[in-house]
Amino acid sequence: MRSTTRALALPLLIAAVGCGEVPETEVSTHAVTPYTSPYAYPGACPPSRTGHFLCGKTEGTLTGQLAEACVDTDWVGYRVGTGTSCLKTGTSSYGTWEISKLFPAGPPNRRAQLDRFCKYHWKPARGYSGPPVTSILPNSGLMRLERDCDAVAPQLVPGLSAASFEASYAQLVDRPKFSPGASLSSAAQVRVAVVDDSKDENTGLPSAGTYGHGFLMGAVARENSCLHINGIATDCAAEIVSYAGLPGGVGGASRGRPSDVAAAMEAAVREWVEGGKRSKLIINLSLGWDGVYSGHYGPNIRTTVLSAWEVAQWATCEGAVIVAAAGNRGQVGSSAEAMFPAGWEQWEPRVCPGAPGAYAPLVHAAGGVDARDNAIMVERARAAPRLLLPAALVTASSPDSGGQRIQGRLASGTSLAAAGVSGAAALVWAMAPSLDGDEVMQVLYDTGIHFPKLPGVAYAPGQNQTRVDICEAVSAVCAGSSCPQVCAPRPYQSDGRPGYAALLELERPGTTTRPPDVAPITFYPSVPAQDDIYISPNAGPQPGGDACPLCGLTANFLVGQISLPADADLVEVFMRTEPCGEGCAPDIGGFKVDLPSAVDPFKVDVSAFVDTQTLDKAMLEITTETDGELVVRSAELFIEN
Repeated sequence: MRSTTRALALPLLIAAVGCGEVPETEVSTHAVTPYTSPYAYPGACPPSRTGHFLCGKTEGTLTGQLAEACVDTDWVGYRVGTGTSCLKTGTSSYGTWEISKLFPAGPPNRRAQLDRFCKYHWKPARGYSGPPVTSILPNSGLMRLERDCDAVAPQLVPGLSAASFEASYAQLVDRPKFSPGASLSSAAQVRVAVVDDSKDENTGLPSAGTYGHGFLMGAVARENSCLHINGIATDCAAEIVSYAGLPGGVGGASRGRPSDVAAAMEAAVREWVEGGKRSKLIINLSLGWDGVYSGHYGPNIRTTVLSAWEVAQWATCEGAVIVAAAGNRGQVGSSAEAMFPAGWEQWEPRVCPGAPGAYAPLVHAAGGVDARDNAIMVERARAAPRLLLPAALVTASSPDSGGQRIQGRLASGTSLAAAGVSGAAALVWAMAPSLDGDEVMQVLYDTGIHFPKLPGVAYAPGQNQTRVDICEAVSAVCAGSSCPQVCAPRPYQSDGRPGYAALLELERPGTTTRPPDVAPITFYPSVPAQDDIYISPNAGPQPGGDACPLCGLTANFLVGQISLPADADLVEVFMRTEPCGEGCAPDIGGFKVDLPSAVDPFKVDVSAFVDTQTLDKAMLEITTETDGELVVRSAELFIEN
């Protein structure tokens, strides 16, 4: 077995500084590694219908997009002091507050702090339709209480569907090819808990989320964990188990709250622990919330985010590995900080450290590379993940309960990178079950293609960004007849994918020829319930943006398909090749684009205006009108030189 090199340990980043009433230091009864919590949790904050309360003060009145994600009927509380029971509310003739524990009772060695989280849901009296009565919520200095908000979104941009690109993805990640007779022992199976929008990917029923985000994440993870012999997945290390962390909410389908993510993660860990931990556990979080708006660390950590942080600590102390999508390019000023929970890799310590000298973060952030092998999302503070996989134009198929393979849609985003890393880690762990989780992730890092560091990017101490090479990782740990055939690692900035232009060309009206070896493509309709107001600022998709998810420039042609919001009319499309400040003339650094259709895939010759060989960046400004109101959205263009 090839030895692995441990990286530098992750330093502590935050000192615990509380305000308000500070409870006594709490020591967990955890059976694996007792620890002292790094935070002195602040006392309760008085309830309000207009603001989140952090450590005795408000963030201010919530307006605009963030307010749209919050409702007054659902609050999360954390019991401070010595008790763990939920505090009762007062009485009102207008209705009552239903009180319940956020997490059900768990095994004896579960983190004691998890018993302190409570949910408060407003139930109005018959005939009453007014606002909840918040004045009767607990305010005794023993409960830290705040509204629960739909601030979590999948890190994915829906796009096209093309089965041919599954083979392309297998080539890009260097998925290993095994010789006939190779197999995994049944004891080597790894449980991959996909916390997402689908409770069951294996039913084959669209109503269960089969064609949704969660299905695709499970399919990608599963396929990367399999032994592929003659192109067929004959044995898979990953047992995909789904948990609903994005049950829907204010933003419609595939939206959730940090408390939803916490509850789903807790269920995954609890079932695994109560089942005797007969397999390894990887938790895949292809989702995220924006730290600027939702909070992430320190004594002012939001109560709802704190619930997810506590579960993550419990999971890693039990020996599980958490893989989280690093997030995509932010919108509406959200590029200041990392997306979470992936950002906890650099912002938050793990309370149960690994072996001396081990790189043992709380979560392992997974980032993406686009079709040009450029890392996606490097401008956020402390947000350059060390593990990368292709995240542009990815798809996978997976068998349903009847054995029929169902093809997932083709999509882009760091969601796909996280799922891919989870599957790769499952295969390595199954090949070398004696390794602990940190050692498995280190194998992925050590055997991958290390990218050069970029100026102005905050990397984890001692770390580069590394594109995972699954075949090389497996070869480093396997022994005997189960080793793969010769690996074919892909060098940095090299791509073996079918041409980007060919992808959009296939279904463009009037096209009569089809490139060889490329299957037909079906465009999926946009979902009006997932309009920008619910995506931004909480989570901004990338690459491409919502306005034109897969728009690009290739050989001086502009290709793509615009995604219009519900009830919106397209007014104008303007292409810019250089920045243009507010109030600048329309023709500065740009030109108007006349499209043949507002809804069909298009291909427009722009050679009179640009030369793609000399461009580094370009964008579209897309103006729409809804009920007389003009809205300008932008989309960054993929440039294929």
